[in-house]
Amino acid sequence: MWDLCKNAPAFVRFFSGIPALFTLVFVMPGRGGYSPSVLPPQAIAADCGTVKSSFEGGPCILLSFQGEVSANQAFERKLGDSLFFRLVPKGEQFGWDIEVVPERRGETSRSEYIWVVTPPYHFWNPRYLDASYGMSASEAVRSSPRNFNFVLNEEQYKKAADLVALAVTSHPQSDKRSAQEFQKESQDAADALFKFPVAKGRLIILKSRIATSAESGKQGFIKWLKFRVDLRVPCDFPAIDGSAEASVDHSNCSAERRQKRE
Repeated sequence: MWDLCKNAPAFVRFFSGIPALFTLVFVMPGRGGYSPSVLPPQAIAADCGTVKSSFEGGPCILLSFQGEVSANQAFERKLGDSLFFRLVPKGEQFGWDIEVVPERRGETSRSEYIWVVTPPYHFWNPRYLDASYGMSASEAVRSSPRNFNFVLNEEQYKKAADLVALAVTSHPQSDKRSAQEFQKESQDAADALFKFPVAKGRLIILKSRIATSAESGKQGFIKWLKFRVDLRVPCDFPAIDGSAEASVDHSNCSAERRQKRE
């Protein structure tokens, strides 16, 4: 599905008071309509915020770690039993994509858990740590912190992807519903997506070096980065143990348990 989304044409559906927020169309081959997956309620519980909420708030584990990365170099850090944070290089002149992905041994394609709950869905996005969409490399590293949302498993991913599809897909000719009916479905999906429970992330650029080349021109490229990543995940998340490279703070979860006992 992700490959389809990256190459899909962009259309804009205007919601009441929310113009041009969702601008990525899902192309579903061989289908005239779209039906969302039906998932059990427990499949979408995250409790660390919503798509629209700020980074802070709520009883959650705080995971923090630092890293360094040079141009065209990848970075990966394991977060739990089967979840990874990654900086994926886009070529020496272009920087990185910020990703959270599940571990799937032996498989080349994996769902990416940030994009589906981190709007906007077309044009520039905080996931893009690079000189693109008219932004220079210097401007890119000054765009910090970079806040993002992510889901924790495939069930959450599918549910959120269904909502994005319903929110942004233009009215197909094969759909015989009225424009009002179709717009209501779109608005309802957008409202549900805004309230979707997510884990929260933040990448903070600590130091950087910018360079220029014949390929990058005046925009330049990011030669080196030192960064910190903070992630807020549910209290039952199987987080990695704290180490010299990463810290795991359970204090907010402990405080909530004490309040419940009192």
